[in-house]
Amino acid sequence: MYIQLEGISFIVSFTIIFLVIYINNFIIKKRTKEFAIYTILGMNQKIISLLFFIENAIIGMLSVMLGCLLGILISFSLRGLIINSFELRIMNKVMFNFNTFTKTIIFYLVIFIVVGLVNMYRINKLKIIDLLLNHRKNEELKIKNKIIQLAIFILSIGMCIYAFSSIYEYLGNYSQVKGETHSIDQIIIFVSYAIGTYGLFYSISSIFSLFKMKFKKYTQKKINLFFISELISKINTKTKVITTLSLVILISLISFSVGFIMSTWGENFKDRVTVYDIEIETEYNDIIDESLSLEIDFSEVHEYIEKIGDTQDSKGYNLFFIKESDFHRRKRIDFPPLLMKLSDYNDIRKINGYEKIELRSNEFAIHYKELDISAKEIKNLHFVEKGLSINENQMMLKEAHLFNETFGNSITNDYVGYTIIVQDDLTNHLKVAKSAYVVDLVDELTIKESDNLTEFLVSWYMQNYPEHLANDSQPIDIKTKVEQEVSSKISVMVVKLTGLLIGAILLIMCLTVLTIQQLVDSVENKYKYDILHKLGVDGGDINAVIVKQVLIQMNLPFIWATIGFLIFLYSFFKGFGREINAFFSDGSFLLSGFGLPILIFLCIYLTYFMFTITIYINNVKFNREL
Repeated sequence: MYIQLEGISFIVSFTIIFLVIYINNFIIKKRTKEFAIYTILGMNQKIISLLFFIENAIIGMLSVMLGCLLGILISFSLRGLIINSFELRIMNKVMFNFNTFTKTIIFYLVIFIVVGLVNMYRINKLKIIDLLLNHRKNEELKIKNKIIQLAIFILSIGMCIYAFSSIYEYLGNYSQVKGETHSIDQIIIFVSYAIGTYGLFYSISSIFSLFKMKFKKYTQKKINLFFISELISKINTKTKVITTLSLVILISLISFSVGFIMSTWGENFKDRVTVYDIEIETEYNDIIDESLSLEIDFSEVHEYIEKIGDTQDSKGYNLFFIKESDFHRRKRIDFPPLLMKLSDYNDIRKINGYEKIELRSNEFAIHYKELDISAKEIKNLHFVEKGLSINENQMMLKEAHLFNETFGNSITNDYVGYTIIVQDDLTNHLKVAKSAYVVDLVDELTIKESDNLTEFLVSWYMQNYPEHLANDSQPIDIKTKVEQEVSSKISVMVVKLTGLLIGAILLIMCLTVLTIQQLVDSVENKYKYDILHKLGVDGGDINAVIVKQVLIQMNLPFIWATIGFLIFLYSFFKGFGREINAFFSDGSFLLSGFGLPILIFLCIYLTYFMFTITIYINNVKFNREL
């Protein structure tokens, strides 16, 4: 969780830095004429740059203080929402973390100082003629050779295809690699996508130029030539901005969906994991001494539980290694499957309301978790096809002896989605791998009783099995239904709100930049549209060009981000198809995981788009009427 939060913080920080730099560059470009007038009137450029620095610093720090205040108020509101939702007996109060506040102030202070000093240097180096004409300059395309641009375009497409295929391979095979990741691979994928996106937008103007030359019947119709030329010019001057916005919009889309996906997923996952009122299991992962007995006696635990509540059902059982050498198999992708006695398995089935199963002396069954492994994958396992050998006894699996009811986590080994059920006598001389104890109570535990039980179990385990704690580990896992339900609800709400807030913040930042660009263009291009109007171009045709220009420029980063998002979705469905089918067989996954967040996304986007179109047309129309 902390790693994910650090990643989110990095993304938000990067976006804020980009926004601050972009807005400062934008302000400098629009105020250079003003600075030139000050210089002509006799003011020293160093004084001008210093005043600009002080002005931005004051505005910036006021914004930071206001943001901190709003953050405290939002935190107070969310805290109250959580307390009221779960009826917690906690007094809601305003929380102020001085450490976080200090880090926030330092973070923004460093940004404003560095950007401010760079701006002072830039203003000092500009000549008066540059100050007067800088706001009218466009960035020139550094590479004008069409063949080189086409080569860059093809290479960029190749890098993006590599990034997309890597994402597909990673997410699509997630269930096979059991979640093992390599940070360097993820960085390479992101860098490849970022460079490919930049190269794509850098060279796409050559594609538009080629289109302009090859389809003259269209480009020379009415004022299409003006429209395409303006479009090429704007793309050339905004390559870095469009690239950055595409990346941030992609992250925003993923954040929107992942927040809702994981929250909906968590709500369904809780029902499958939390089966019993109390579930206790041991783990051998951190125990090194092979000679230690891993079997646990839960009789004292049973007596303690009887004192705090009436027991409806309870069962203690062991799982066994097939071979003693399996004790040393500790790699995440190579944990061994374990054996379970038939009598213990039937007792667990009875507690959960299922009929018992029967096995012949040469047969075994498999209980599997459909979230981790499918029936088809079970049938393809080597020992299922060839037979299983235990103590020189050869057994074969019947097709009917596959079971996937939900019996909690303790019934399988870590990172293994199935357990083998055998006759009791076959486990007599096998080494115990883990012990488990499950309890259903007449009345559910309270949160306080759950906390007391956890404290007792930890203390009891440390006193009775100190040899298991040689590595300062605690190889015992304790779950209570009440604790799991409360923590699950809180986690679901936090994940959903985090995804929504991060997605909305990033989206609004991007749309704000795009809107500012278009509104500034509407002011700068007034004289161009005036000329067109005086040449006899109809106002409706001018409005149509404006709509097409804004539509393409605002949608270009969205279209590319949407392509990446759709590939992410496809890969996600492929990699997590088993879990999706298990949790959302009724189709609710599409509605809750993607439908609602995409609807929110579209509402925000359409609001900005309609606002931009309306103001742009009004600006140009107002000037024409003059």
